[in-house]
Amino acid sequence: MDENLRLRAALRDLVALSTIPAGWIGIEPRTIAAGLADILSGSLGFDFAFVRMLDPTRGVTIDVTSGCATSGFLDWLQTQLSNLDGSLRTQAIPNVIGSDDRLKSLRGIIVPIGFNAYAGLVAVGCERSDFPTEADRMLLTVAANHAATAFRSANLINERRRAEEEVCKARDELELKVMERTAELQRAMVDLARSEAKLIEAQRVSQTGSFVWNVSTRERVGSKEFFRILGFDEPHSVTWEMVLQRAHPEDRALVQQTIRRASRAGKDLDYKHRLLMPDRSVKYVHIVAHAARNPAGELEYVGAVVDITATKQAEEKLHKAQTELARVTRVTTLGEMTASISHEVNQPLAAVVNAAGACLRWLDGSTPNLDEARRAAGWAMKEGNRAAEVIRRVRALAKNNESPREPLDINSVIDEVIALVERELAMRHVRWQLELAPALPTVLADRVQLQQVIINLVMNGVEAMQSIADRPHELVIRSYPDEAQGVAVDVVDSGVGLCPDSADKLFNAFFTTKSGGMGMGLSICRSIIEAHGGRLSAANNAGPGARFQFTLPLHEEETA
Repeated sequence: MDENLRLRAALRDLVALSTIPAGWIGIEPRTIAAGLADILSGSLGFDFAFVRMLDPTRGVTIDVTSGCATSGFLDWLQTQLSNLDGSLRTQAIPNVIGSDDRLKSLRGIIVPIGFNAYAGLVAVGCERSDFPTEADRMLLTVAANHAATAFRSANLINERRRAEEEVCKARDELELKVMERTAELQRAMVDLARSEAKLIEAQRVSQTGSFVWNVSTRERVGSKEFFRILGFDEPHSVTWEMVLQRAHPEDRALVQQTIRRASRAGKDLDYKHRLLMPDRSVKYVHIVAHAARNPAGELEYVGAVVDITATKQAEEKLHKAQTELARVTRVTTLGEMTASISHEVNQPLAAVVNAAGACLRWLDGSTPNLDEARRAAGWAMKEGNRAAEVIRRVRALAKNNESPREPLDINSVIDEVIALVERELAMRHVRWQLELAPALPTVLADRVQLQQVIINLVMNGVEAMQSIADRPHELVIRSYPDEAQGVAVDVVDSGVGLCPDSADKLFNAFFTTKSGGMGMGLSICRSIIEAHGGRLSAANNAGPGARFQFTLPLHEEETA
């Protein structure tokens, strides 16, 4: 009869336990532990229940008790716990366990929660002498399994909740970062658009267009200003051949040759040429590009094209102004030499008159002397040609148009200058000497401009010696090969020399040491020499006076 009652009670308790998991779903592990302890000590009628649950996600141990235990049972429990592994070995804290020594001795049992007690353990004490029976073990096992299931469910729910929270947090952080990154990109796009607009405006103002040209594919990417300079309205339809066709017909072969040589050698580009626009106008451009290999190993040029038309036109106007100023200076110099030039013309004219008179006398005699008359006529022709040559040189110096550059013997130019200034040197009591190296190579130059330079240097030397009274006035004109494969000419005087304070300003425009000078002579001379690819310099002699020297490069045919 008692056994039946116990079975009925056990069945009732088992049915009651089967409803527990539904109430434990989604609650915290500590609440599960407390509920399990209350069920064991209350519903199942055990005197004492100790529940230890392990929370692996938080790394903590949860201890919950229900009922009262004797000190002897507690000693037994501590001994049992000390034989376990890991966190299960932690000793139970006495002050959290209710104690009542009035109880009889308690019989105890420890049941694991979950496989290998992964979720903890249950320790139960009971005064019954038959404790624990098989029914007790079954009930405790079922309760522990329910607790393990609830514990696992709680952990899963907590993990899911934490995962959802982390996902939400990550989503919020991602959305924030996306918003920040979007704002940064928008600011960057605004800055880029602003920079691009400034670059376009800068290129328009400076008339400089940028481009990238792939030699292998012939693909050319250019800025808006690049295509505007070339005169194209639709950049996407522009081909390499169309760009090349913009080159002036007279420059096109040179452009092709320059690009071909540079691209074959992988060298940078730096050249100037003309463009012939659709309206037949001409532009001057300067191309500069750096050669580099792209990631595919293909040769690319990154460079710029500069519209230098305005600069070229300004240079031409400046050249015209300098040419006119040089002509005025030549005329001024001729004006200063009027007396000597007049003498140079009068001498042959007088000789012509005398020769013509002698010719008439030889013909008017009773017996005409034809041989003497012929000799007198030849003399008249010679002197007439001499006068014509003087006039020709003066007209060449005074004319307004430029003479072409031609291969010249510098010594012959010096001889022509001496023929013009010889009388002036004699009138100024200047002893002159020529030291001309024979068989000098020719130079490519403008004869009239070189005559102007030498005349100016000679007359400057003459004027520098006018105030000297304690030594002879000596002038030396010397020609010789230059060390830098050119021709050099020295004009050396024995005058006052150069002032150290003004030596560095000597060739500046409008600087002069003469009371009535304009300060343009030496400036024009330097411009002429530099335009010929040469150099003009001045220095004091080791003795009295100064030396002016100019050098000119050889004619290309001479150096070839």
